Amino acid sequence: TDVRVVKAVIKLAHEAAPEARISIVEGSGEWIAPDVPGADTTGAQVEDGWAEAGYRALLTDPDLEGIRLDLVDLNVDEAVLTTVPDKWHAREQFWVPRTVRDCDALIDVPVMKITQDVGMTVAMKNFIGIAPGLKYGWPKMRGRPGVGPGIPHTPQILDETIVDLTALANPVFTVVDAIV
Repeated sequence: TDVRVVKAVIKLAHEAAPEARISIVEGSGEWIAPDVPGADTTGAQVEDGWAEAGYRALLTDPDLEGIRLDLVDLNVDEAVLTTVPDKWHAREQFWVPRTVRDCDALIDVPVMKITQDVGMTVAMKNFIGIAPGLKYGWPKMRGRPGVGPGIPHTPQILDETIVDLTALANPVFTVVDAIV
């Protein structure tokens, strides 16, 4: 998501709840930051995706001074095996990062895009990112023996998986980046 959109959402969230801690969370299916302690990066693309996206610079942005802001890599966040609410579609349970499960309000800020297998999900496909790499592997679609089975990305199950993960994330608001 474009850093300008993320920055604007941070400012609005802070205005609404000045005492809140605001976390920018990512659960990349491809990259893992080089500063993640103890993570097995075999098969993962090691790069600082936080810096590449411009999010790391937000931590020292003078316009955001005084805001309790942090970055959370959902791939390595403590995860809890969580049952899908209501009727599950793909799996009964998924591992969910504690940051997502326990947050007071999750604001979804995806890029508007289409996917070959599902079509346009607008604000849901990005919830594949809440499936932690430590449990499902890198890349998430294939997994890795000894780490995790991956999250199936086949047309037969991907849309159901996206619905389940969105239900687990339980976003309260969505801002879609449609700049490009």
